[in-house]
Amino acid sequence: MAKVMFTADTLMTIIKAVFADDDLNTVIDTGREEWKNKKLFDILNVDYYTHKHTVESTEEIQNELIAQGAEEIDGLAVLKRSFCLVSLNKMQRLWSKDTDQISIEGTLQFWLQAEKSKLLEAFIEAVNIAICGEKFTIELQGERRRATLFFGNVIPNVEGQTEIGESALATVSVDMMITPNIVCYSDYGIKFLAPKENNENELEFQSLPITNIQIGEMMTGKAVPFAKDTRMSNQMNLSNSMVVTLVFEGNADNQVVKMFVKDKLSRAATNIPDNEKPDNNKIYPMKLTRLSDDYVYSMKVQDHKISVNNDTGVEINTLSLTTGENYGTT
Repeated sequence: MAKVMFTADTLMTIIKAVFADDDLNTVIDTGREEWKNKKLFDILNVDYYTHKHTVESTEEIQNELIAQGAEEIDGLAVLKRSFCLVSLNKMQRLWSKDTDQISIEGTLQFWLQAEKSKLLEAFIEAVNIAICGEKFTIELQGERRRATLFFGNVIPNVEGQTEIGESALATVSVDMMITPNIVCYSDYGIKFLAPKENNENELEFQSLPITNIQIGEMMTGKAVPFAKDTRMSNQMNLSNSMVVTLVFEGNADNQVVKMFVKDKLSRAATNIPDNEKPDNNKIYPMKLTRLSDDYVYSMKVQDHKISVNNDTGVEINTLSLTTGENYGTT
């Protein structure tokens, strides 16, 4: 595997791409007339640079606007820019000739109007929520890599009067991990057909938050001797079944969790009429997502264990399901 180079400019490019996400750059209502119907990051108006690159001066921007045929140029509007210095503080590469894995620590120093500090804080938190638990694919020098990213809190350092008004210097730490393009937990999704919360008679595929998943395939085979030499044989697979084992917490607000726990506890309960108990061969339609591919299966419960420990106090479910059809009476 080729090793990729990583610099402050690389970090800046990745951060700009993440911040440019339209889902994060939303229109907000701040009550200020000049900010109405404007998107969050358009209001912040950030100009990024590293130690090797300087930002454009106000004069340069005005000249560009004139060259583009702008009829009016508002010099004060140009002065309302914010600035961000991207610094690469520490980079550590895994000591391996085969695996290219890099951990990065960086700093974003924002110089912006003090009145925008709350907007920056809200934006950084929105970014952290959006990327939490996610790995996204990037390309560095023609090599595909996966990246995880986390931003620290906005820490105000100093405020003062400048030519752009009352300004603040705010620091945001950034931690990043660059790994090979390997499928991971965030690339998997599990959904089951379960009753809606507000309408038990209507079903829809709903997500099951899992902490662990194991997918196995079992083949039933038969030995077939070779005609020319009966001492040797080939193995012919006649049938197969898939077994999926899921581990998840007993989330009391999740409809899928409630469905499986209720069915498990009801099957052997003596206080529930037989006609209200779920059949042993009840089918649970399951949708498994891996990367961008979806697979739908008919699953039945093979084994379901519920464990509640005194030390953690958390209910843990271990559910094993196998592919099959409903041969029961319901």
